[in-house]
Amino acid sequence: MYPPSPTPDLVTVSNLHGTHNAVEWVPETPRVLWGLFPLDGRWNRIALTIRDVSLFNIPSYASRTQLEESPVHNSIFVFHTGGLCIVHLGNLRHPLTGQQLRQLGTPDVVMIPVDGQWTMSYADVMGVITQLQPRLVIPMHIDFAPHAEVFVRYTGGRYPVRRIAGQTLVLRRPDLPAATAIVVFSDRES
Repeated sequence: MYPPSPTPDLVTVSNLHGTHNAVEWVPETPRVLWGLFPLDGRWNRIALTIRDVSLFNIPSYASRTQLEESPVHNSIFVFHTGGLCIVHLGNLRHPLTGQQLRQLGTPDVVMIPVDGQWTMSYADVMGVITQLQPRLVIPMHIDFAPHAEVFVRYTGGRYPVRRIAGQTLVLRRPDLPAATAIVVFSDRES
C-alpha cells in the first residue's frame, strides 16, 4: 500500500503469499532475500551482514498446534543494527517455541501480525508479546489502517500507545520506552 521511499537496497520476503512477496512493486533492483525458496517453498536459511546490518532468519510453521511437525510456512527475520535488535515475525501463526525464543534473544522492536484471524488470535498475539517483552510493538498484517486500533482496544490499555503520523519511525536506543509500548501508524503525514 505504501511504495518504499527511498528505494531500499535490500528486501526480505517472509513467505510466498502474494501479499508478502510483491518484490516487483519495489523500484529499481534491490537485493532480495527469500525466506522460503520461490520454486518449492522450502525454508531458506539466511545469515549475513550487509554494511551495518546483520540479519538472520528463523523458520515458523503452518500449523497452529503441531508446529515442528508441520511444514515451514514463514521466515522470521531478525535484524541487528545501530545497537538494536528488530524482529519481523512475518506471517507467524503460533506462539513461539522454546528454540525460536532462544534464537531470537531479546528484541527491542517486534513487528507482529495482528489480523486476529489469518495468523494468530489476539490472545496468541498477546502471548507472543509477553514471551518477547520488546520495548516497541509494531502491529502489522492488517487489512485497513483502523485494524491496528481494533487490536489496541483488545489490549485493554495494558500497553501505552504511541501514534505516529505517516509511515516512518526513526529508532534510537535512548528514545525507546523502558517497558513495552505499541506504535500505531496513521495514513496522514503531520
